[in-house]
Amino acid sequence: MKLSSFLHFAAFGVRTILLREKKPILGICRGIQFLNAALGGTLYQDLPTEHPSEIRHSMKPPYDRTAHTVHIWPLTPLSALLEKTELGVNSCHHQAIKSLAPGLVEMARSEDNLIEAMYLPGKTFVWGVQWHPEMSLQEESSRKIFEAFVGAVQQK
Repeated sequence: MKLSSFLHFAAFGVRTILLREKKPILGICRGIQFLNAALGGTLYQDLPTEHPSEIRHSMKPPYDRTAHTVHIWPLTPLSALLEKTELGVNSCHHQAIKSLAPGLVEMARSEDNLIEAMYLPGKTFVWGVQWHPEMSLQEESSRKIFEAFVGAVQQK
């Protein structure tokens, strides 16, 4: 199977899960990118050439430290969960959301204007974050994100 055929099939599967199965989803890093693309959004394919910035989105290990700050939009599920408007995050990616897919809503943005978190309203739990909370579980904010996701899974 060609890669493009596989990706088309995978995107169809994601749409099926979202629309029919109503399963909770937490997309991390490439996961936020995949969800966005599967639902009709676009990506920067290479940040250094397409979105040059002083912020390095491809940090070197260890990844359990802050690379940059994201601004969390008020009145979003992420804002309600974390009860804060700014969050230091790690960063290890060279692609990012360029245009958000229809229906998705932005929850956070980096200092260099990249979408760093989004959700799909009206669904049990469909969130995506560009950073890696699984690599910084010593941070309360990272644990809260996973606790919210696990809570949504347990309700299904």
